[in-house]
Amino acid sequence: MKRIFYYSVYFIFALSLILFILSVAAYYLFTFPLDSYKLHTSASVALDGIGFDVNDSALTFGIVSPGGTSLRKVSIVNNYKFPVRVKAISNGEIELLLKYPTITRIEPGENASIPVTFFAFDNSSYVNYSGSIEFLVLRAD
Repeated sequence: MKRIFYYSVYFIFALSLILFILSVAAYYLFTFPLDSYKLHTSASVALDGIGFDVNDSALTFGIVSPGGTSLRKVSIVNNYKFPVRVKAISNGEIELLLKYPTITRIEPGENASIPVTFFAFDNSSYVNYSGSIEFLVLRAD
């Protein structure tokens, strides 16, 4: 009788260990980025004038009047055979002035256009803001 008890304890321990390893593997599978894109981000606030900077290696908003906004769109294509989610993370001094969807779901073979808007303060005279925004491509749930 003791032998059966010990074997059942070993079986339960082994099963628990296997379930734990599978859980950790699934966690890393869904949280580890498949790809990432980091773009330098900048904008200037000036009392007079509006300016645009068209650049394919940075996300620039140009010159924005105080109280104004500037919109740029980042296009990301899902080349995987499964749905992905794109998580956007910004940092730097421009971070608090940007508005964007934090997570965007993209189906296989589809293209998503993620809007990023810069909001200038009403009381700014002339200020340059910079930072970066990173787009992490993750496996969707």
